This record gives sequence, C-alpha cells and structure tokens, in this order.
Amino acid sequence: MTTKISSKTYQDVLQNFAAITLNQLNAQASLMNRIESKYLIHEEELGELLEELQTDFHILEIGGAKIFSYDNIYMDTKELDFYTAHNNGDLDRIKMRTRHYIESGLSYFEFKQKK
Repeated sequence: MTTKISSKTYQDVLQNFAAITLNQLNAQASLMNRIESKYLIHEEELGELLEELQTDFHILEIGGAKIFSYDNIYMDTKELDFYTAHNNGDLDRIKMRTRHYIESGLSYFEFKQKK
C-alpha cells in the first residue's frame, strides 16, 4: 500500500464500491465454497485497504444502505465447551447464537454443527 488516506474514511470508500443486492448475493454465494479469514488492522488503515479492493469486490446494499449493524448473543455450556472446541480447531463442534439485524429488525437463531 503506497498512499495513505487521511481525508477519506472507510465509510466514504464504501460508497464507491459496486453494489450487489441480497438476492444477487444469495444466488452467487450458494455456488461458492466459503473460505473465511479474519485479520486485525488499525481503523485508520481500513480506508486504504478498502480503496484497493473496490475494483475486485462488490458490497451488499439494502435500501440504499451499505453499512449494517447487528447484535450477537452466543450460547455455550457452563464449561465453555463450544468455545474451547472452536479455539482448539476441533472438526466436530457446535455453535449456537441469536443474531439481531438492527436496521431491518430481523432476528435469527442459528445452530451450526460441524462434523
């Protein structure tokens, strides 16, 4: 990364991404193998990173919004068995949570079991 974005925030850069609808995303995602990687970066570097990615990626847009909020509540045993299995990379594990999407008011209960 060569240029530093100081006047643009990541919210500004997100507006320049080509939009994709939820229906389009669901149609494409159902055909893909999902690989998820998570990284920690400083917020001041996020705008710069997003600017580099905007030609190769789309952003979900619903009702004109490109930034969404949600609340999660994860459930576990008293002994934190689900977290421990996840943290240890166990192939046989469970995840349970509720997720509330703030803008739409929709809520879901998710139960995932990997084997």
